[in-house]
Amino acid sequence: MSTRLYRLYCEYCNWNLVTDGTDKAAKCLKEMVVAEVPGGSPKIDPETKKIVLPKSKKPKKKFKCPKCGRGITPRIIKEANAEETNTA
Repeated sequence: MSTRLYRLYCEYCNWNLVTDGTDKAAKCLKEMVVAEVPGGSPKIDPETKKIVLPKSKKPKKKFKCPKCGRGITPRIIKEANAEETNTA
């Protein structure tokens, strides 16, 4: 069973955290509430002559940096995850 490692890095203040999401530091992070992004402009369906709204897209999760408060996105550490799959 492999666990994914994530890196949270703030480019503004250089705060850094590598976690799998189960440690205490990761649980203290506050998730930022971000609205969904519209999928595009409404279109008229040629058959029914009704307006069709495209589906909206969910953005990636963002967390507040505990040091400066800016939004940071967790990134998957591919090298560590690849090593775990190769050794298993």
